[in-house]
Amino acid sequence: GSQDPSTSHGREGPRRSRRAETMRQQADPRDSEDDGSESTAAARPKRKASLGKREPPAPPRQPWRPEAGDLVEVRMRGEGWQGSWYEAEVAAAPVGPRVTVRFRHLTVDDGDPTPMEKDVPVGDIRPVPPPPPADFVRDLEPGARLSLAHLDGWWEVDLRSATRRAFTVGNDLYAQEHTVDAARLRPAWRFAPSAAEPGGGYWT
Repeated sequence: GSQDPSTSHGREGPRRSRRAETMRQQADPRDSEDDGSESTAAARPKRKASLGKREPPAPPRQPWRPEAGDLVEVRMRGEGWQGSWYEAEVAAAPVGPRVTVRFRHLTVDDGDPTPMEKDVPVGDIRPVPPPPPADFVRDLEPGARLSLAHLDGWWEVDLRSATRRAFTVGNDLYAQEHTVDAARLRPAWRFAPSAAEPGGGYWT
């Protein structure tokens, strides 16, 4: 497999997981109200069509700065990785604009269980998001931005359709759709960097 372009420690660059490779290669599987009264209906302005994307509010604003031992998520880059975040531990406090992380679910090689370590830009890490609100999927509408648990990471998707227990989400970059239950979804909150404290920030 091709190597992840970022720097690794102690050996040649890590190979991409076969499971992650499938994300790139897999083909695409493929109101108004009325009370019956004409006068009332005429007087009532028509409701605008829903624009969808009813997403849960962001967590309370809480500044953060990465420290050694913190559990974080790392933005993945390179072909076949775009739009995904993987959990890692901060191996050492950031020095300058970069930080060393040790991944929890990515290894140096498919045949080597050694956790992969990489130097990444400080701007490519964020704290693990807090748990989503209870039943947050209940009010979701098509177009809502979500994160999907897939291939041991979290991938950015949007909601295409939903029933009471099944949610179809898609990622245009990979021309894929997945139908999953609510346990594999969470809000796609963004982590805003803090200009006053490099490496710090808060959820939006």
